Amino acid sequence: MSVTSGFFNALNGDRKYNAEEMSSIFDGIIEDGVLQHVGTAMVVTAMDNMNVYVGIGRAWFNHTWTLNDSILPLEVTQAEVILNRYDAVVLDVDARTSVRANTIKIVNGTPGSSPSKPEMIKDNDHWQYPLAYIYVAAGVTSIGQENITNCVGTSECPFVTAPLEKMDIDALIAKWEAQWNVWTERNDSEWTSWTAKNDSEWASWKAKNDSEWTEWTTKNETDFKNWFADIKGILGEDAATSLADQILQIKKRMVEFTQVTLTADGWTGDSAPYVQTVEASTIVETDQPLLVSALEDGATPDVQKAYVKAFGIIASGTGTTGNGNITFKVYKKPDSDITVKLKMV
Repeated sequence: MSVTSGFFNALNGDRKYNAEEMSSIFDGIIEDGVLQHVGTAMVVTAMDNMNVYVGIGRAWFNHTWTLNDSILPLEVTQAEVILNRYDAVVLDVDARTSVRANTIKIVNGTPGSSPSKPEMIKDNDHWQYPLAYIYVAAGVTSIGQENITNCVGTSECPFVTAPLEKMDIDALIAKWEAQWNVWTERNDSEWTSWTAKNDSEWASWKAKNDSEWTEWTTKNETDFKNWFADIKGILGEDAATSLADQILQIKKRMVEFTQVTLTADGWTGDSAPYVQTVEASTIVETDQPLLVSALEDGATPDVQKAYVKAFGIIASGTGTTGNGNITFKVYKKPDSDITVKLKMV
């Protein structure tokens, strides 16, 4: 029959229409797919143990409609002992005379060391559309959301967003992935360049200041010895020795570093500035210490990045010394714990 039409009122039963002819009025108006705006569009979500559920949704495939009007729990078959497996949560459209119904069920894949996803049935009267694929690793006793790949909205099981329109998001996802890859590649390159530049500047600064510090201490040690020899002649041996001991203690504190750790959750205050006080037994109220990096040699790029960020926040704030403690004040909370050194001057 090349031309068909309908619907018309029957006269003595001469106009009869079957289910496919009734459904054909939607052909060209609604394309096959899952309706995006109904419920959660049949998205598959992990529950507990080996259970998942299919969300509320409505679909139109092969001249038939399917409505899931409540959460539909499904149990995944027990995992294999040695081999992995892919299962599929499918919308099964079965127009065979013996069935004539649509169902949502799990189709088991074939176990293997590198398993393939189950093949969907595509016959003249029986079709399957994957709502999601589930990766069932060998020996697992529960399914996590990370094991579920939802297919609703892809070419295998597209969205029907409105009459006359079917949306396939494969191209959109591919575009997002490409944009993300370009962004990360560009920023990784900029970060590598930045760290290389700052590592070089830090090395130059450290070498210069180490040299100046060594030169300064050598010069002052010589001056001190000359001065102490003069003091001994003026004050006598005992008084000079006592004074020298006090000076040596001060000198020792100037050479040694005091190390403190500021924790990410130790900052107080609902808004900037944020405050944290840490114990430092060698600190006294009159000290004016210099803040020095405690980053260990050989730190990974990720550790260096996090440390430089936190150290910059601490260095841009203020510090107030007390007897046995020091209080730091910052205007942004560091995201991680940080250990710094304090050098007495």
